[in-house]
Amino acid sequence: MFFKVTNSIILSMRYLILLTFFTFATGAFAQNLLVLPESEVTFSVSNLKVNTVRGSFSGLRGEGSFDPGRPEKSNFEVSVGASTVETGIGKRDRHLQEEEFFNSEAFPRIAVKSRDVTRSAVEGRYQFKGELTIKDISKPIECAFSLKNEGNLIVLEAGFTILRSDFNLGESYGSFVIGEEVDVQVKLICDVR
Repeated sequence: MFFKVTNSIILSMRYLILLTFFTFATGAFAQNLLVLPESEVTFSVSNLKVNTVRGSFSGLRGEGSFDPGRPEKSNFEVSVGASTVETGIGKRDRHLQEEEFFNSEAFPRIAVKSRDVTRSAVEGRYQFKGELTIKDISKPIECAFSLKNEGNLIVLEAGFTILRSDFNLGESYGSFVIGEEVDVQVKLICDVR
C-alpha cells in the first residue's frame, strides 16, 4: 500500500532530525553514572597546630545521573566504607575506626546524597547541595565541583570542609590536638551507562 507524503510529514521528520541532532550535539541528555573503584576521597586535618595529618578512604561506590542541559534534574548517591580510613600509621587507622571516631562497626558507611545541583557561571563548574551522613548524623553540605569528560569516563572533582564536632568525631580531643575543621577532597571517576 502506498501513501502520499505530505508537507506536514516532511516538516515533522525534519523537526525530529533537527531535535535529535541538537540533543546529541549539545550533550543535553541525562547520563547515568556508575562510580568506579579508582575514585578517591582524601582528607587533611591539623594536628597539634604544627602538623597536618593526611588520609584517605577507599572503596568509594555509588551512582547517579547528570544532565548538563538541566543540572537541576541531576542526582548523586555515593558512599565509602568507614573502616577503609588510611593515614599511613596503622595504630592511628585502627583508632579512627573505633567508637570515639568513626565507629565503623556500628556505622560502616559514610554517605553523601545530593539535594540540588546547579550550573555555575564558569564553564564546566557546578554547585552541589546535599547531605553528608557520618555515624548516622546527617548535615547539609555545599560545594562547587568540576566535571570533565576523559574518554569514555566522566570525572567530577570537589572539595569541602566539615567540622568534627558536627559528627561527634573525637569529641574528647580538643581543637589543639586535632583541628576542628577537616578538609575533604573528592574525585569521582564515573563510567557512563
